[in-house]
Amino acid sequence: MRHSRNMPVGSKKVLRSLKFDVPSAAELALARDQIMKRSFDPTRDKIRIIASSEAELRREEKIIDKTTKLLCKSKRSELSKVSVYNQVVLACTSAEAGKDTTKPVDIEDITKGLVDAASKLHRALGNPALPPNYIFRVFHSPDKWNEFVEYLEKLTTLNYSKPPRNFDPVKRDCAVLAYLLITQCTVETATGSRFGLFRTVASLLHQFTCPTADRKLADLKYACDRALKAVKAGRNFEKEHW
Repeated sequence: MRHSRNMPVGSKKVLRSLKFDVPSAAELALARDQIMKRSFDPTRDKIRIIASSEAELRREEKIIDKTTKLLCKSKRSELSKVSVYNQVVLACTSAEAGKDTTKPVDIEDITKGLVDAASKLHRALGNPALPPNYIFRVFHSPDKWNEFVEYLEKLTTLNYSKPPRNFDPVKRDCAVLAYLLITQCTVETATGSRFGLFRTVASLLHQFTCPTADRKLADLKYACDRALKAVKAGRNFEKEHW
């Protein structure tokens, strides 16, 4: 699904279009046929890794292989080693995708703008001078109108809580992804022990994303402890991430 962008005339800001360019039915059918012909089997075929250089490729493969071997020591019987390998690749790339995160101050500013805009729109739609048949011109049915207003009312109460100063989103993601790898690929239970599987895998994911010159693994104790605490409180990481 492609996301289009638009540059207004005379403006330096790049505004993201809210519309999606949906491929035609013929294009979707052709893409489906091509995928079926390739017959990629995640239990047999490894996901190909693409890196900026041969040296970087070797570094990434070494981390992925090491992580895979650790997980395979207690892997679930129904999973193949290649399946675990592919899950590790996906986890590494997911952690890397969160490296360039938006600054909290920018998110807070955007949140305030959303709430302000939603409040203004809510007041405009509630104007008694608005013709009763207006909802049918725009939404075509009361059900769609009510659903839109419900979402709008929720948006007017949107809040953004700044993360603590020592919060690292990359370390958080590495801890969460490590937890998911253990729970989905092994028969082990994630624990907060110093040299346990959970913290070791989290450190390897972090080294993949934020490599150090001496290749020494960072200890993600704080991030792993927070992840375990969240799970104990009822957080469902699997539903949120996959």
